[in-house]
Amino acid sequence: MRLLLLALLAYAAAGASICDTAICGRGNCTELPELVPGIPIYECHCDPGWSQAWKAVPFSPCIVPNCSFDGTCLNLSLTPPTGIPKDVCAVVSCGAGGACKTGGAALFSYTCECQPGYANLLNQTALPCVKNCT
Repeated sequence: MRLLLLALLAYAAAGASICDTAICGRGNCTELPELVPGIPIYECHCDPGWSQAWKAVPFSPCIVPNCSFDGTCLNLSLTPPTGIPKDVCAVVSCGAGGACKTGGAALFSYTCECQPGYANLLNQTALPCVKNCT
């Protein structure tokens, strides 16, 4: 709801199309006729393979992939640390196909670097590397 309000404010300030500021994720925006004068509305139409998180809300972004997930590929072995770890990678599991690398400006900054044939879960470098087997 907060995103919609920000989009409406930006629309009013710029005098542009609501779709210029709409966030549809993996989808396209379609501006709809105003029900209340001065308040623009829109809906998101998802790209093939994607759907909306809140299907009952037509302006919700397309952020849910339409796919199945095979959990047997994950193979995350989590070992609790003994004592207080000095390195964030001591408590991070990057999966069987990944390696934890520390660095960056933040104190506990790290990334999971994946071997060939593996990719970060949800394409986020902070998440484990999983084999592409679905």
